[in-house]
Amino acid sequence: MKKLLFVFMAILISIPLFAAQHRVLIVKEDTGYKKALVQALTEELKRDGTEVVVIDHKNGELAGVDPEDYDAVFITNSGVQGRVRPDVVEWLDSVAGRDGNVILHTTQRNDWTPDVSVDSITSASQKSNISELVADIAERIRKFF
Repeated sequence: MKKLLFVFMAILISIPLFAAQHRVLIVKEDTGYKKALVQALTEELKRDGTEVVVIDHKNGELAGVDPEDYDAVFITNSGVQGRVRPDVVEWLDSVAGRDGNVILHTTQRNDWTPDVSVDSITSASQKSNISELVADIAERIRKFF
């Protein structure tokens, strides 16, 4: 009986090791608001065992990234004169057709829809809205799982 209980416990302990793990890429730029947003989103996604990789697109780290290597890609960038940052647009153009799992978040003060073919969210850079925004983004990301 003890051996059976031991085997049963060993199986229960090992189940999480075999569970499918999801992988999400978060692409950011280095601002106070983006740091807080990325930290909160990372914590939320890691709660269910999702692997989160964070890179900074302003450092050129986005070049060469294949969105198909991830279950989802979340990019947060600042709207510059009503446009998505050029390095992000260039990357989106380079992965066109393989970008079905990409979500673009752009901070902009007014209601604005970026001219991109991927799922996009626009919000003001207010730390008071991070919880609500993280819930929305996490839900969108998990739909790719």
